[in-house]
Amino acid sequence: MYTNDYDKEYEDNDYVETSNGSFWSNNKGIIIKLVIIAICIILLIWLVSALRKNNGKKEDVVYDNSVHTANVLKVRLAAEKYFFLDEHMPKENNYNEVSLNTLQNIGYVGEIIDANSKVCNDAASYAKLESTKTSYVLTIKLSCSTNDKEETYNYSKLDYACLNCDGETYMNGKNTNVDNTDNNENNNTNTNKNNNNNKDNQSKDNNDDYSCSNWSDWTTKKINDNSLETRTRTLVRGVKYGNTKEVVTYGPWTEFVSHEIIPNENVDVETITQVNKVWSENKTSDSKIVESDTVKLIAKEKVNNGTYTYCPDGYTKKDGKCYSKTIKGDLTYLQYNSGDYLISNRPCEAVHTEKDSNGKYVYMYKNCVYSKVTDVKKGTSTKKIYTYQELIDEVVTLYRARARYVNIEQTVDSYTEDYYEENKLPAGYVKLPGSERIEYSYKKSVCEK
Repeated sequence: MYTNDYDKEYEDNDYVETSNGSFWSNNKGIIIKLVIIAICIILLIWLVSALRKNNGKKEDVVYDNSVHTANVLKVRLAAEKYFFLDEHMPKENNYNEVSLNTLQNIGYVGEIIDANSKVCNDAASYAKLESTKTSYVLTIKLSCSTNDKEETYNYSKLDYACLNCDGETYMNGKNTNVDNTDNNENNNTNTNKNNNNNKDNQSKDNNDDYSCSNWSDWTTKKINDNSLETRTRTLVRGVKYGNTKEVVTYGPWTEFVSHEIIPNENVDVETITQVNKVWSENKTSDSKIVESDTVKLIAKEKVNNGTYTYCPDGYTKKDGKCYSKTIKGDLTYLQYNSGDYLISNRPCEAVHTEKDSNGKYVYMYKNCVYSKVTDVKKGTSTKKIYTYQELIDEVVTLYRARARYVNIEQTVDSYTEDYYEENKLPAGYVKLPGSERIEYSYKKSVCEK
């Protein structure tokens, strides 16, 4: 029993191990293909998603200047009511601001729709009034999908008249109130104003106030009376529009330096010249050089000056040979035939056989007239070369530089406080559009006798 159970367990284990190994070996190709397919599907899904995002069309932004102008006008008129008519003038820090939302809540303006047919942000859109030295400056900023630009308007500090509103304004310099059926206080003010105008008209009906020969002073009051002659004139305010100008400033100068500095649009360069005492470059001479305060001896050396030919002392050069002076004497046979002697009385006076110093008999040529002959000698000549420097004047150019800054400044518009006839405006001023004011002068048309 024990043996059978052991064998059975052994066989089962062996079967399982063999079966697992066979499954992977037989199916690993299919498994790898399935994994690759799964990875490709994931990459394809990611690619399609990315393409959809990239191909999504952005909403076109439309900018229409006429819509922008109309929207700014609405907000500006509401802001004029709020600041000037409701007396919310700048006090602290010469500055006051109101949001579009506040102007809408008090009923001065409705929703502002931009050129994309979208409602502008009423919390981020605002109007601000700033007190400057020459005028009040009203700024309108609309926060819309069309990225509207900021607009500014100037108002007189004397009568709050708008100086660049082209006539579309509550602030014409003649009153500080505007008709508003929802504002009882404004209605009462308008009623009082009408009563005052009636009184003025009644006073104008009195012709005794006018002369029959002289014109009255100019006035803005118009009188409808057939018994009076009327003349008119049109006065305007002047504006001198600001412009841009270049303002150039400079940095400090550097120290003078010897290396060249090239000027450009951002760098100014200034140069000066000065004379310096300097030692020259090395010079050479074969003449003797003596060192002094203005001469510095650098080196002295002998150099080869070439070759030459010469004859020994007592010899004369002729036809490429050297010849001694003529001599008269005896020559041995070897000397006579050596070619080292030029014999002029060949074969000499006689030929004898004589013993030499060694006791041998030799031929002797007696009383020969001859010159010794030798080759021309060659020699090498040398000379002394002096290397030196001289103290000379050198003109040196020195450079210094400074930075150049160009800033563009914008000057503000300038307005006249007084009114003028257009052809009598101060120099540099032109008519401010919308500032026309008509004045009248009167006199009686008929004088009583």
